[in-house]
Amino acid sequence: MDYSRFTAEQLATDPFFVRWVRKEDDETRLFWNDWLKRHPERREEAELARALVLTWRPKPVLPPPGAAETVWAGIQRDTAPDIRRFRWKTAAGWAAVLAGAGIGLYFFLTESAEIQQKTLAGQTRVVELPDHSQVVLSGNSSIAYDRDWDGEAPRKVRLKGQAFFSVVHQADHRKFIVETDDHYQVEVLGTTFTVAERNHNLQVVLNTGKVRLRQPGGRPALLMKPGERIEVRNQSVVSRKNVNPVTYSDWKDRRFAFDNASLGDVTEMLEYTYGYDIVFADSTLKEKKITVHLQDPDPDVLLNVLAQTHDLKIDRLENRIYIRP
Repeated sequence: MDYSRFTAEQLATDPFFVRWVRKEDDETRLFWNDWLKRHPERREEAELARALVLTWRPKPVLPPPGAAETVWAGIQRDTAPDIRRFRWKTAAGWAAVLAGAGIGLYFFLTESAEIQQKTLAGQTRVVELPDHSQVVLSGNSSIAYDRDWDGEAPRKVRLKGQAFFSVVHQADHRKFIVETDDHYQVEVLGTTFTVAERNHNLQVVLNTGKVRLRQPGGRPALLMKPGERIEVRNQSVVSRKNVNPVTYSDWKDRRFAFDNASLGDVTEMLEYTYGYDIVFADSTLKEKKITVHLQDPDPDVLLNVLAQTHDLKIDRLENRIYIRP
């Protein structure tokens, strides 16, 4: 089959492709790894298709009321005259009816009550929520939220990774809540802010308005003001300070902008946005300052600028980066 013209959606519904994504056998692994080498121009489409496969949640297709009883009655009618002369073809025919009715089948995707949005490394995506609030997803990030936001329940979004939120204020003052895997909740009415959550580390930066950071375990909530950044590591608040919030959301406009920022702040942004693990050989290097404005949001370019500005050496092994004098 010629997969070179397949769209991401077509790939995501192809059984042979799905087997590769789910790592079911060596045959698909060898085929698709070779195919990607021969078609590098299709890699982005394949990655998007892979994300779709991992994101979709199949639900059973339910039969219409009474379908099971009708089918079973038909089988009994056709087989009752002579058990010894069981008509396999007839039973197989009713089995096909069962399949048509959807009994026990899980092969169809039906509309879910929950919507999931996901990005790959280096991607950004703008998502409009049911209340017309906007979310800009950073790379390697995802959000999930209910399709229907009618009623009086708080508007809730579950976040993995990093996202910038622009929340629309509701006339009924309904709360908007961003929830992380560690059960932290950022609660707002209408505001703009960035939340980054990776590896049990949380960072909240408030641009405008007010937000309340609710902590798990009954600990007191933290009320934030514009320009504040709170950082949580392993369930403990390790930093709360005033920052330039634009620095922490420039990625959504596909640019880097730092004004007299510490290398520690710059590398923290890279960790949250790109999932890097950045280690300094000497912790005092984090205090060095840098001013840089880049229209191209390429993390490698930014790292090279850091190295050249302060005469540093940078070693990289996959997502782990070592910075040394």
